[in-house]
Amino acid sequence: MAILSHLIIYPVKSCAGLSVPAATLTRAGLEVDGVGDREWMVVDPDGQFLTQREHPRMALVTPRVDAGVLTLRAPGMAALALAPAGPAATREVGLWDDRVLADDCGEAAAAWFSCVLGARCRLMRF
Repeated sequence: MAILSHLIIYPVKSCAGLSVPAATLTRAGLEVDGVGDREWMVVDPDGQFLTQREHPRMALVTPRVDAGVLTLRAPGMAALALAPAGPAATREVGLWDDRVLADDCGEAAAAWFSCVLGARCRLMRF
């Protein structure tokens, strides 16, 4: 018999995780209060995803989920609240050897992450 003793989701790929008491298993993976595990990722201007290996400050971005809103925090920054998806520009982005479609989370999110990481980037949502 398998027993889960601790559950962590990572709403933004390569950022800090969120310890949760329970999660729903959907076709796409784990979900908490409408927010999915690795539902967002940060990409460079060419659309290639970023990881902590190249950008260790990603580990400082901590998530919180409340009523379907993902709020991100980082040292020295105001919180960034990401409400449920609305209309967004869709673009192709690179994830390892694949190209997938993702929705751009807008200028405010791009500016926030660019400031945190010290490099131009954009936040994308699957």
